[in-house]
Amino acid sequence: MPDLEHDSAPLGELTKYTPGPFIAEQAEQGHFEVLAPNAPKTMRRVARLGGPNREANAMLFAAAPDMLAALRRAERFITNGIELGYIRIPSMPDPAVETPGIIRAAIAKAEGGAA
Repeated sequence: MPDLEHDSAPLGELTKYTPGPFIAEQAEQGHFEVLAPNAPKTMRRVARLGGPNREANAMLFAAAPDMLAALRRAERFITNGIELGYIRIPSMPDPAVETPGIIRAAIAKAEGGAA
């Protein structure tokens, strides 16, 4: 798998979150922790999760930096494809037309903006 840009905010913008990658590990008392092993020591534990879905939630949380980086790349790929004429917007109703907007909304939500 290629190394995704875990903290690939546009130049000049600082992220408001701990940069990835994240990992999920089982902790004491059945909890799961999401850790950022490359972060400064005081920022390594990103989250501690309990509850019935704690393991699945921890795995999803740990995948967030990779998913955000993948969405940024997909958005650039689709935008470039449309602008350069490699991707054509269909003239008939097609739910795929909504994909760029869905991707932009997910990126905005992850960055703390309006989804």
